[in-house]
Amino acid sequence: MSKDEPWKTLVSEVLRRRNEKNYRSTLAALKRGRSTYTENAAYPFVLPYSEGVPEKALLRGVSLIADFPEIPQVEKGEDEEKKPVYTPLGESFALTSKSLAYTRGAKIEFDKPDAIAQRLRFLPNLGLENAALTLRSILKFVEKYNHPIDWYQLVQLLTHWGKGVSVSSQKSRNRVLHDYYVNLRPYSSDNSNETPNGEEK
Repeated sequence: MSKDEPWKTLVSEVLRRRNEKNYRSTLAALKRGRSTYTENAAYPFVLPYSEGVPEKALLRGVSLIADFPEIPQVEKGEDEEKKPVYTPLGESFALTSKSLAYTRGAKIEFDKPDAIAQRLRFLPNLGLENAALTLRSILKFVEKYNHPIDWYQLVQLLTHWGKGVSVSSQKSRNRVLHDYYVNLRPYSSDNSNETPNGEEK
């Protein structure tokens, strides 16, 4: 994926300016991109960047960035070859589940999914509109614990959502759920010396 893709330019700008006072009117318009009934307010700011991606998916994705300005963009890391590595979206959601369990003095129980796991379970089977709404509800938990996420991945997820028929669409839809469980180690505040961030107490 090229860094020059128009939608990435838009995401970069929104991330950079969403907390600026003189960007508030634009941010308010971007937030209205969350619904078919109000999305026209976001057209001037989003559609010029929609080349190569589904317009509605981009509108919904950018509206999420605008709605959660307190959730930071995750910092990129590097692999052994010094190539950039970003935290998978599902891993960020798993970290939030760990924080949720930690604050409640509970432990991760796979047969008793928490509010995040319950939402993610049905995510791959949803259409674009309901998927965006589900992600919005999950982001409310992420915001509470101030965990960073990769906003580029989130927008890309929606732009590749498709109809769930093709292999690529199914792969995109299942990716978050897959990465969530891969990174969800059982955690208990009673018998672990490790915090939800993976650090020693």
